[in-house]
Amino acid sequence: MACHPMLQDPLVFSKIELFKSISFSEIESCLNNCKDKLLKRNEVLLSPEEENAHIYILLSGHLSIHLNSPDEPPLNLLQPGECVGEMSIIDRLEPSAYVVAKDTCAVLLLPQEVLWDMINATPIVAKNLLCVLSSRLRYEHEMLSNSVKQQKHLLHEASVDSLTGIHNRRWFDDSIRDKIQQYQTLEESMSILLIDIDHFKIFNDEFGHQSGDQVICKVADVLKKNLRKRDLLARFGGDEFIVALLGTETQGAMEVARRIKAEAKLLSVQYDNHKNLPSISVTIGVTTMKPDDNFQILFERADKALYEAKNRGRNCIEFIE
Repeated sequence: MACHPMLQDPLVFSKIELFKSISFSEIESCLNNCKDKLLKRNEVLLSPEEENAHIYILLSGHLSIHLNSPDEPPLNLLQPGECVGEMSIIDRLEPSAYVVAKDTCAVLLLPQEVLWDMINATPIVAKNLLCVLSSRLRYEHEMLSNSVKQQKHLLHEASVDSLTGIHNRRWFDDSIRDKIQQYQTLEESMSILLIDIDHFKIFNDEFGHQSGDQVICKVADVLKKNLRKRDLLARFGGDEFIVALLGTETQGAMEVARRIKAEAKLLSVQYDNHKNLPSISVTIGVTTMKPDDNFQILFERADKALYEAKNRGRNCIEFIE
């Protein structure tokens, strides 16, 4: 049996990654035992549902790699000279992905026993095979790394408020319950602050939403400045923030609340032609965790404290035990 005519073309042969630095004559007898195959467009070459007994060397056309289904977007596109199927030859397991002809393709079928004959004929084939496997692993590592980065990015997007850069309510809801259980087990204290920007609607209605956004960001900066890294902070609603002061009794929580209130009063936000907005003030509801509290009970007390502070005229702090 004569080998595929394309392999006798030095240009084609030189591009085959498995035969790098090997002369045609060194493996010609082995190649005579290989068959070739023509694939139609969209024809499946390898599938996780079927065993594989060959390494396929792409002579012309392009092969696409798909993870879970041939209908999914491809993970990779193989060019002429590249090979596929080597992993299932070595570990003797089914292919881990679908390999599909993107267009009309010519492939050389290299049976397992012929591969070993080639390695016996010239050890360079083994070296090239290791390079192919290394390249596959490196590519998969890069894909995995990119996937992890993408997951981290999506997690960040899902848990961070895009306007202020602090966490959002969803993140706080997920985090606070574990913290409550942890601090109750350790018999340590925790206090909750609910902070509301006074008469926030005026900023939006009279000076525009951009001015309102600046006010929210300025208040968020005051909160970040007065909290420790271990404390939990989130934008809880449009103009409302929530803080969990970990390991903090009532006295410490009230001191933090007073600092926040005082610094918010000093804020200055400018709008058209450097005119200043009306002064900013905040109202704060405070409560401290009891041994049998869950988050709902703790939040309801802080919310009640905030409500009572608003009824007192705002720009003040109210504590409910």
